[in-house]
Amino acid sequence: MINLKFMSINDLTEKEFIQYFYLCNSQKQEIIKKYFHEEDKYRSVCGEKLIRDLIADFENISIDEVLVSFNKYGKPYSPNSKLLYNISHSGSFVVIAYDYNPIGVDIEKIEILDFDSIIKEFATDFEIHQFQKSRYPKNYFYHLWTLKEAYFKCVGTGIRELKDIEFSIQDGNITSNKIGFSFETKLFWDTYIVSTCKRIIP
Repeated sequence: MINLKFMSINDLTEKEFIQYFYLCNSQKQEIIKKYFHEEDKYRSVCGEKLIRDLIADFENISIDEVLVSFNKYGKPYSPNSKLLYNISHSGSFVVIAYDYNPIGVDIEKIEILDFDSIIKEFATDFEIHQFQKSRYPKNYFYHLWTLKEAYFKCVGTGIRELKDIEFSIQDGNITSNKIGFSFETKLFWDTYIVSTCKRIIP
């Protein structure tokens, strides 16, 4: 079971927003300032809070001692911790997944979309067939999408060719054509799908 922590942007107080905003590096502060919607600013700062609180707790250091850096694709990591993590947000929630192995997570709020058209853009023929046979095609769509996102976030290269990875999702069992990774996907609060990918290191 992959470790997850959630936070709602509605639970971030104004005092916490200011505190964690000023803990962000100057580059991230400028990005946050440019967001037009307040919700986007709060999502970003919630992510900072989740990272700093997590690493501070694991390493027994203060939140201002936590170092947060990013690889060239924007994946965050902390140079002063062996703990690895990944952040995702959608709607009102921000989630962090963490482990000592490389990890990726994606959360999506379930909404009504043109599923039949969109799925053709990122799914293989086999996955489209599974989608069409599914008793709950809307949920299947989001399980599939978030699993693919989580995989690319785990490998840390940014989103590449989504059809390169293929999934079979049946009765809660997930298999893929990528060896050396474990996957989980789950429905939360009836309106959010969260999927994770972890690299298996012998």
